Amino acid sequence: MRELRAGSVLVDGAAGGLGIATERDYLTRFAVYGEADADETPLIEITTASSAMVTVAAKTRVAECLSIMVAGGFRHLPVLGRDGKAVGVISMRDILRYFLGADK
Repeated sequence: MRELRAGSVLVDGAAGGLGIATERDYLTRFAVYGEADADETPLIEITTASSAMVTVAAKTRVAECLSIMVAGGFRHLPVLGRDGKAVGVISMRDILRYFLGADK
């Protein structure tokens, strides 16, 4: 995540299939609370499983994604294609860039 400057990573193999691990998961588990050793803990242990994960379809409008993220208190939202497979993640940073026109 650090090398790619990504705030999240999708994890295959979480309970129920797809999961997501975010910078916040890492920080709260290791840096803030010191609950475990990051060098010894498998990624799957800090991953939010699909049963607790909120996702959106690729056709979901940006404003709706923003509303979902604000209401849920999270900054990353997995995006699923028509076949239900992950095609990416939209982040709060992506949305801010979109509204500010930074990607144009």
